[in-house]
Amino acid sequence: MVMSGKMGNNGTSAIFPMYSQHKQIDQNMIDAVFGGYDWSEGTTSVVMEGQNAKVYYHNNLIAVKFPTHITLFDGRQTISGDYNTKGINTRGVELDNFDGFYTTTTKRKLNALLDCFGNSGQKVYQHNWKWFVQLTEDAKNRIPFYSGIALGY
Repeated sequence: MVMSGKMGNNGTSAIFPMYSQHKQIDQNMIDAVFGGYDWSEGTTSVVMEGQNAKVYYHNNLIAVKFPTHITLFDGRQTISGDYNTKGINTRGVELDNFDGFYTTTTKRKLNALLDCFGNSGQKVYQHNWKWFVQLTEDAKNRIPFYSGIALGY
């Protein structure tokens, strides 16, 4: 099922009311995950493995949507299954001891997925240069983000 043609009168999806707040590429990503089909556009792709949707950003795994939960990753694992040992910072300088893609774009894509497939109030955010996962509507109910965190829905 492709949701892009199923918008309500106010431009929102009947299935995901918050849908229209996301960038078009993120909406397309959500369509592919929800519809269960492989998709790729620019630096973002969805690869279906059975009922599981793997979401990649720059060919690095950032999320897997399972039928019962969603697991978030920091992007260290590549599409081939290897792990990155080096990264590149915003100035183009190669980094040793690379610990993941903690970028605003990665966070935006994870939050788009959580908006549609997570529990109410779940989101990834940054505070004092560290990432956290808010687990409910209560902002005090948070834990530090770590690669492989599984969130039910």
